[in-house]
Amino acid sequence: MIPPYHVYNAKLEGNKIIISIGFFALLSMLFDYYEYKNNLKPNYLKVFDMLSGSVTPISIGFTEEADILKMIKKFCFLLKSCESITKHSIPIASILTCCYAFSRYNNFWQYIYLYITHTIHWTAVGYFIYAFIIWQIFYFYTFCYYIRIKLRSNASMVFWKLISNYGKSEINIKIILKNFDSIFAQINESNTNRWSNFIFAVWLTFGLT
Repeated sequence: MIPPYHVYNAKLEGNKIIISIGFFALLSMLFDYYEYKNNLKPNYLKVFDMLSGSVTPISIGFTEEADILKMIKKFCFLLKSCESITKHSIPIASILTCCYAFSRYNNFWQYIYLYITHTIHWTAVGYFIYAFIIWQIFYFYTFCYYIRIKLRSNASMVFWKLISNYGKSEINIKIILKNFDSIFAQINESNTNRWSNFIFAVWLTFGLT
């Protein structure tokens, strides 16, 4: 009886996926290196400057203490999760995968040799390639969460201004529109200069396979 993985050609498809992920990570690294070499600092890093204490919260649009604490709490959770995945989950997954993949070898020394060499190889690949993708997702999600807090804060401000000015003729529309315009400009700049390249790398690598 032919095993199912031969029917679906899983070995070939698995290799294609691994190569695609590796090429995608390397292409993303090239974009980052280009930005570094040309001294281009992406605007999505401003939120990380605030979280590290390099700039004040008000400089990136945070005026409410509750919003700042919410951002810090989410950041700490994501940071610990990503560190746990890259330092523990990836090596453990490599060890277990190689252990299963070479379990069919009857020769003990051949099994030990292949197991050790492939475990070292895939742990290194996972740490330097797959971990890079995980951290890219971490940056993207953190930036999106920051934008989400700002949008909700401004929407809440609009709501309370409408209630407090109900029945009055004057509502400071200019400040409200200026706040929203600043957020949308930040989103557009980030998409144009950074995340459009990231999506391009996704489509170029996985679209071809």
